[in-house]
Order: sequence, then C-alpha cells, then structure tokens
Amino acid sequence: MECDRCKRHLHDTVHTREYYRVEAYRLHTGKTVPVVIRDENDEERKYLKIEAPRIITLCAECLKSEEVIEAVEKYEAPDGV
Repeated sequence: MECDRCKRHLHDTVHTREYYRVEAYRLHTGKTVPVVIRDENDEERKYLKIEAPRIITLCAECLKSEEVIEAVEKYEAPDGV
C-alpha cells in the first residue's frame, strides 16, 4: 500500500497490548452535489451526495498538510491525488 499523494510505502496498522501505530488513512471522497430531502414533518434535510466516489489512501504526514485539511473540510479530494 502507498500514499496516493506522496507515493511513500505504508505499512498496515499495528495493534499490540500497549499501543497501536497507524500509517495509512482511507478517505471516501469525490465530486459532491447538494441534495434536499423533505421528511414526514415537511422539514428540509440537506445533505451532500457523492456523485463519483473515490477512495484515496493518505499517510499520516500528508493528512497533516494544511492543503489536505482544507480539501477534506470541503469534502473534496486533495490536489496531487
């Protein structure tokens, strides 16, 4: 497995009794469109629907990048992925 942004080789998550080590994070992302649904009480519920879903893998270092954080907060794929 490798980071889709920096291409660094990543190891699986390691779990022991004392600690765990996470090197990779999977993000479900893609192009989103707003969707409004009315419930039985005629209240509107607003969602973002992923039209073209993608799963990307990022290392812990790339996930700390300010560019990636901004993209994730907007539900977008970060640049370079």
